[in-house]
Amino acid sequence: MIGGNGKANGVGSHSAASTLALTNESVQEIWGRLVRLFTDKSPILAKHLQVASLPAIFGPNSLAIRYHTSYSDAYEACASELNVARIQDGLRRITGQPVTVRVELVGGPAPAGQKARADSPPGGQVAERRRQLMDLPLFKKAAEALGAQLWHADEAFSPTAAPARPTTATGTDTDDEEPPAPEPEEA
Repeated sequence: MIGGNGKANGVGSHSAASTLALTNESVQEIWGRLVRLFTDKSPILAKHLQVASLPAIFGPNSLAIRYHTSYSDAYEACASELNVARIQDGLRRITGQPVTVRVELVGGPAPAGQKARADSPPGGQVAERRRQLMDLPLFKKAAEALGAQLWHADEAFSPTAAPARPTTATGTDTDDEEPPAPEPEEA
């Protein structure tokens, strides 16, 4: 319902222009607004933010967004410079003030409703591998020119490995076969 002053009133309703100060009491509301903001603008980022634990305030206008190691892909995505800048801009819109964001990977028991994967490597190893790959010239150029990000790399992927040899329909290497005999030339 709109009141006489032209602003929405009622419990839980907020106009797009309303701001909310970052406090321990408001952090949950701010986090909900941030996720809703990105649901339309950047749905993938919103999904990554949804799996984070409720952020912690670590200083004036400063939030620590924490991810369990089982969410290392979401952590990596949100920890990128581009997405940290997006998150900070969204928080500035919601709070009316600049907010510093720190994205952290934490261990310990898996979050409620999430079983820790036994096959997942520790988060630090995944992050280090991604950093190494993103330092390679091809990946670096793609990131700079196109804003590309590395989302997944097979464990067997090696950028320095020799190309795989082609195989025939029977599944054998073509190098092991005798080359076909040349056809006789007609005189």
